[in-house]
Amino acid sequence: MKTLVSLFTLTVAALAQQPITLMSQAQTGFNRTHDLVLKAAEKMPDDAFGFKPTPDVRSFGALVGHIAETNFFYCSSMKGEENPGKDIETKMTTKVELVKAMKDVKAYCGPIVNSMTAESIVSAGPRKLPGLGLVFNMSGHTWEHYGNMVTYMRLKGIVPPSSEK
Repeated sequence: MKTLVSLFTLTVAALAQQPITLMSQAQTGFNRTHDLVLKAAEKMPDDAFGFKPTPDVRSFGALVGHIAETNFFYCSSMKGEENPGKDIETKMTTKVELVKAMKDVKAYCGPIVNSMTAESIVSAGPRKLPGLGLVFNMSGHTWEHYGNMVTYMRLKGIVPPSSEK
């Protein structure tokens, strides 16, 4: 137990020494939003991935797929590569596939997002954009759709991860 407390204390001390910057906040935002979407996907029952509150909106599973596909797009743009997550929203429908897709996004995007600096400039098609802006935009987009997911979960009587005690 003493070792665990010491390790925790050292970790907290190390984190406290890292400078808080806009980029570190953007990176934290990516991790937080991604983790909430993943936890929501893991928590939602398999048979609820096709759930739509109304016929004209995305299903819960399509929201997860849309987030995964879009985050792959953002990160591949930051890396200057072709999007490795094309068509996730339309081709993946099961909980197993979509949870794996979200885990794959984290594995792909984590190092890319963490490599961005305030000075990073990214090519997005013919435009040059600041990497900081893309990371913030990615997190904002994910938050928007996580909010939809929260509503879907509440309609199914499930407490969303962000509301758990």
